[in-house]
Amino acid sequence: MLRKLWKDEAGTVGLEYILVATIASLALVVGLATVGHALNNELTELANAILKIDQTYSYAGYSTCIGSANGSFTTDAPGTSTSGNLAGTGGAATVVFCTGVGP
Repeated sequence: MLRKLWKDEAGTVGLEYILVATIASLALVVGLATVGHALNNELTELANAILKIDQTYSYAGYSTCIGSANGSFTTDAPGTSTSGNLAGTGGAATVVFCTGVGP
């Protein structure tokens, strides 16, 4: 009976297709798991890079013989934002006339 079963080739092609499909699906599962882990690591690195962006700035202002403008600043920290005027006058421009200036 075992010899008859061993020599029987009916259904062999279907069994081979099932074996190939099983190996391919296992490779697909392992490959997708690896891609998922790599994608998760990349998105974590991107999120950390975005969190480290610092938008702090400072503008010192200017002063000439005719007028001056106060500078301003802002400080960026996670969850907070601080803004202000460097001269402390609410950001208004001041006009100062120079005396004794001439050609």
